[in-house]
Parts: sequence; structure tokens; C-alpha cells
Amino acid sequence: MVRKMKIELFYNPTCHVCPVAKKLVKKVLKKYPQVEYVELNAFEHQDRVLSLGFQRVPAIVIDGKLWHAGMPDKKALKKEIKRILG
Repeated sequence: MVRKMKIELFYNPTCHVCPVAKKLVKKVLKKYPQVEYVELNAFEHQDRVLSLGFQRVPAIVIDGKLWHAGMPDKKALKKEIKRILG
């Protein structure tokens, strides 16, 4: 059975590093087609932002839990995906 997971990337349209983070996550996820990926405008989803408790973007949420806020590290993201997927 293939383990599934969901990654949400919260961004701000005026954020200068958010496009770089989006490209990084998309590149990493090419090897993991079973991962659902969604990009969410933090302004349009303020209720989720508040419930997750982050104040910086980009922010990455994995399976409903805040994993990282700020520019993600490619190696750390790969390691976390592998850990979860097994």
C-alpha cells in the first residue's frame, strides 16, 4: 500500500522568496507523485494561518501540521518526506 501525504505551501504574493520556495518544493516532489501539493495564499486563508500559528512565509504544512516557516532547506524537506513515507 502506497502511503499518501499532503504538503501545503503558504505564500504571500509580495514575498520575494516564496517563488523560490515553490520551485524548490515542486522540484523535490517530482520524485514523489503520491504527495498531494497545494499552494495557498496566506491572506486568503488567514483562519488556517492563525490555527497553525505561523507568522512567516513561505510556510510548509505537512499532513496538517506546520513543518517549517521561512525558506525551506531542500535536504531537510527530502529527509522529512522520506521519513513520513517510509
